[in-house]
Amino acid sequence: MIKLCGIAVCAVIFILIIKQIKPELASIMTISAGIILLGASMVLIQPFIEFIGNTINNTAYNIYMPVLLKALGIGLTAQTVADICRDSGENAIAAKVELIGKLEIMLISLPLIESIITMSGEILK
Repeated sequence: MIKLCGIAVCAVIFILIIKQIKPELASIMTISAGIILLGASMVLIQPFIEFIGNTINNTAYNIYMPVLLKALGIGLTAQTVADICRDSGENAIAAKVELIGKLEIMLISLPLIESIITMSGEILK
């Protein structure tokens, strides 16, 4: 974690220096630094993915976990892309990306919602 924070601080300092010399390169450098940090953080998420994989295989909730993981992935991806758009000064596009992410999460959650409604109906009988 400390290494990633150090890389982020160095990238910010470097980007601020580049912004004064060649402002048109600053956005490209910002996006590049974000992609590098995101790639480096994949090492941190590996234990979480393994834990979830074991949980899916060893519990009765194996139909719910894939939906939750997909929703988490969509949410993180949409937020990252929206942040990149905002950093580039495109707030309208960022808002649309967030909306698309929310709609996609709703769409993949439909089977889960149907399952819950069916279970509730069976309990009430």
